[in-house]
Amino acid sequence: MSQRSAPCSNQLSPPRSTPEELGELALHCLQSPILEAVLSSLQGRALILDRNRQTIAANQELLEAMGLISCTPLLGRRPGEVFGCVRVPFGHDGCGTSPACAQCGALLAILASQAQEAPAKGECLMMVLNHGKQEAHEFAVRAAPLELEGNPLVVFVIQDISPQKRLETLERVFFHDMANTLQGLRLRSELLCKADPEHRPAIQQITGLCEMLDADITHHRLLLEAERGALKPQMKDLDAQTVLDSLAQFFQLHPAARDKRLTIVQADPSVRFRSDHSLLFRVLTNAVLNALEASPPEGEVRTWFGRQNTRPAFSIHNAGAIPEGIQRQIFQRSFSTKASQGRGLGTYSMKLLGEDYLGGTWQLSSNPAEGTTFTLALPPHD
Repeated sequence: MSQRSAPCSNQLSPPRSTPEELGELALHCLQSPILEAVLSSLQGRALILDRNRQTIAANQELLEAMGLISCTPLLGRRPGEVFGCVRVPFGHDGCGTSPACAQCGALLAILASQAQEAPAKGECLMMVLNHGKQEAHEFAVRAAPLELEGNPLVVFVIQDISPQKRLETLERVFFHDMANTLQGLRLRSELLCKADPEHRPAIQQITGLCEMLDADITHHRLLLEAERGALKPQMKDLDAQTVLDSLAQFFQLHPAARDKRLTIVQADPSVRFRSDHSLLFRVLTNAVLNALEASPPEGEVRTWFGRQNTRPAFSIHNAGAIPEGIQRQIFQRSFSTKASQGRGLGTYSMKLLGEDYLGGTWQLSSNPAEGTTFTLALPPHD
């Protein structure tokens, strides 16, 4: 919900338009090619409201969802009355006049649009009555001012984001529960290592697998946050060798590195740059993992740190070549060369995190003679 001050009582309860006024405005809407174009171009269920927040037109998506062939049954209704909000009967004049309406995201967006004569948006938590049963819904709402023959109107669009909100809640619960389970496994593995020296190598492998699973879960959480624009990088001074050491330790027992050669070239520890260590590690881990999976048994993957002009850069090389057609799509979301099992998120997340959040630039060089090299050039150190 948008953070706006609660509306005053006269805003909550404007007078109702007369049937004659509503009918005249509705006719103007029907005869306006501009209004028709606006309604047909909107994504979501849309209403055209008069100055008193009453419906005078609706788009086809809304009419079809409600099983209507025209807007006539909706004429004069306010948004909550159209969508079946359970608070409507508690207001002395319907939608927008109950005590709870003062915090309604839909009402706040409409009022802000009218007051500021500018588009406004927010979220609305609405309990609706559906076939006698109350259902909780979360809506994204948008309101924008529009004038028709001197009459101030509001274009109001509502989209049901309940599935998205439920998914976000489930994701938070999942990540929280998995983190707790992994922590328990890690602690018990450490205790077993101390109590049972005979099986210490096997227990250490279990601990290593826990670390890898933890890294995978962290990566997916970061990717989801990045796609929503909620990720906040923690930029700090780093040295290249520490980053490379983290990669070497991570892949020491990784199944993808079995029967492969991962060569990590030592870097000058005095060379420093600024980045987010966790995000950079996830990005480079994905790049190395892709290179290992693309390499045959006994194949070599080389990783090193260098410079591109004044920019610190990490490179990952393997001997295979990527066909030109695939190169053009390699960073696209959902594109994968693994038809049966690929998710198409590895290189996509590399680009999203490496470029949009770390400020770097990915470069790809691939041909049969020289193999494939992915290089992430980071911003120059100030």
